[in-house]
Amino acid sequence: DLGILLHKYGIKARGQLHDTQVAQKILMPEYPAGLDFVTYLWTDIAYYKDDGKKFLAGKLGGWDQFYTYNGMDSIATAAAHPNQLIELSKQDNLGTYQCQVDTIYPCLYMSERGTRVDVQRMMKKRELVKEEIKELEDKLLHMAGVSISYNSPKQVSHYFYQTKGIKPYVKRSAKGSHAVTSNDEALRRLIRLGHPEAKLIQQLRYLSTKVLSTYLSPDKLSSDGRFHASYNSGRTKTGR
Repeated sequence: DLGILLHKYGIKARGQLHDTQVAQKILMPEYPAGLDFVTYLWTDIAYYKDDGKKFLAGKLGGWDQFYTYNGMDSIATAAAHPNQLIELSKQDNLGTYQCQVDTIYPCLYMSERGTRVDVQRMMKKRELVKEEIKELEDKLLHMAGVSISYNSPKQVSHYFYQTKGIKPYVKRSAKGSHAVTSNDEALRRLIRLGHPEAKLIQQLRYLSTKVLSTYLSPDKLSSDGRFHASYNSGRTKTGR
């Protein structure tokens, strides 16, 4: 929210900040930290969060009802946080909480300032990666004897499980359903079984979808030649 206010409207927040999500993650790291769960846990406010989804889907009334929904978000946050602070104090975790909250302003500055990139060098590296991808594609074609679209789970699964007759790797969901997969875990299994094509496909997927499309994509740069990343110290398990 602070990032949107600063970037879009030039509004700079001042003074002491509080964050119910940061507090919730410190209090109960294994549980959700969304405002719906926070409201349920720390207030006596009736559930209202579906109203926002209904409005966006065109199933809620006019703007007045949407303004009420947003007002409820503010009320719920204000009602929940004092109770969170009491529990943080009981846990002797107020210092930990404050340390996390203190990173919000620096993270906000880093995001808005951006990280300057050597664009010319990045584009040069991009061309080198494209050449590497072409070499690996040729190697895969020679090794497999057929053209495989390595980013297509369906084609990769067909090649290993039908053309080569390997027992399919099945991914089971928490709900009990299962489906044949050629994801990264399946490829690692195939590599251990002695199938070098799986290693090539793994490398090609990484280079094309991660390196080329994420790290070396000019589309990710703003007009000032900088990356503007989003930093959230309350989300990632490592705290980065």
